[in-house]
Amino acid sequence: MRLYGRIAVCGMISQYTKFDNPDGIHNLINIILKRVRIDGFLVLDYYHLYPKYLKMIYISWDNILNSS
Repeated sequence: MRLYGRIAVCGMISQYTKFDNPDGIHNLINIILKRVRIDGFLVLDYYHLYPKYLKMIYISWDNILNSS
């Protein structure tokens, strides 16, 4: 990681049934020394942007199809 790097964390489905030995963050000292920022988010936090996203994807897909 770079100094002042950022990590986005989303999704934990693989951990829902791992009760005995869940995966986790190791070497936390590196996060502290490099001043890394870790942010968690839920997809639902950005659900209000979904219509705009669909419009953008549609325009991009239409441009790809018309350029061929």
